[in-house]
Amino acid sequence: MIMKVKYQGNEIETSAVTLGELLKERSAEAKHAVVEVNGDVLPPGEGLERPLAEGDDVNVFRIVGGG
Repeated sequence: MIMKVKYQGNEIETSAVTLGELLKERSAEAKHAVVEVNGDVLPPGEGLERPLAEGDDVNVFRIVGGG
């Protein structure tokens, strides 16, 4: 089943069923990123089993160290 979700501010179509599948499909490294779904911030590497729903708004923020 194909559904529309918002990813990084752009509406996309995906066949992913879970958040982890979407991130893999989009080549996003989840264990080194903070993911926000519909305004909920998930700790790095957590919530990957979360089911996706039509219209979800997903944003990925990469963690960068340095000084």
